[in-house]
Amino acid sequence: MTLGSGIGTATEIVVQSGQSIQDAVNSSVSGDEIIVSPGNYTENLRITTSDLIVRSASGNLKIQS
Repeated sequence: MTLGSGIGTATEIVVQSGQSIQDAVNSSVSGDEIIVSPGNYTENLRITTSDLIVRSASGNLKIQS
């Protein structure tokens, strides 16, 4: 997982193939964006953080809570 942030801005969390999207969701806070790299992911996500964006690196899929 790669994290990037700036003062007062949302953090981008990049999930690579073989990593857990749920782990990224669990470490996120409101306003963050999770970017999922190409690969096969078999997970059922539980998202309880508000104002969170989960999207594919290609931009084809976007989930907003």
